[in-house]
Amino acid sequence: MLSLVSILALAILESSVLARPQGARRDISGPFKLYAYGTDISGLPIYYSNGSDSRNVLYWAAQLTSETGTAQIGDDSSNPGDKIPIYVTSASGDDPSTWIAHPDNTTSLGTKLVFSTDGVASNSNLVSCVNKTGLTNPVNFLNAGSNSSSDLTDVWTLYGTTVLISEDGANFYAQSTDEDGWYNLVWSSSVDASTDNVLLTLLAESQ
Repeated sequence: MLSLVSILALAILESSVLARPQGARRDISGPFKLYAYGTDISGLPIYYSNGSDSRNVLYWAAQLTSETGTAQIGDDSSNPGDKIPIYVTSASGDDPSTWIAHPDNTTSLGTKLVFSTDGVASNSNLVSCVNKTGLTNPVNFLNAGSNSSSDLTDVWTLYGTTVLISEDGANFYAQSTDEDGWYNLVWSSSVDASTDNVLLTLLAESQ
């Protein structure tokens, strides 16, 4: 016969299981775009930036396939020219938790050229969560051949349309930059990260 303590323990266990998302996890191949939501940030898209003028298509394509870039959040109406719109797909084969960035050639950037995806659809543009000792750490784009043990690439998943990473307690944040209306996308497992940064929800939208 079960004791009162055992009955209560079973009830708590059952309620915790029912509270978890059931069947909500999905690994989609994409393509999809990523949007950030938080206080005063209402669905701003994610961009690739490395501080170089992005209006030269050939230069830009070479940058995204060969150099590390920073994930930034902002409004393209204030794009100074070094922010590149991207969309994401999951890696082919049995690695859906690794995501690859591609230039978004559906965005015209005003008078700037529409970007080409020619020659850029390789597995070299990994979306990475840098894992170092800081209170917050950046989300980067990097070449597959240049990643190190501190680059977390096989960590991405979706619950519904919400973007998550497989690190305990991890949240995404918008970190202010010296450019008005633009933020660095960072992540942290520390609650203290919300002191100077804006807590975010990242959502994926199918292209």
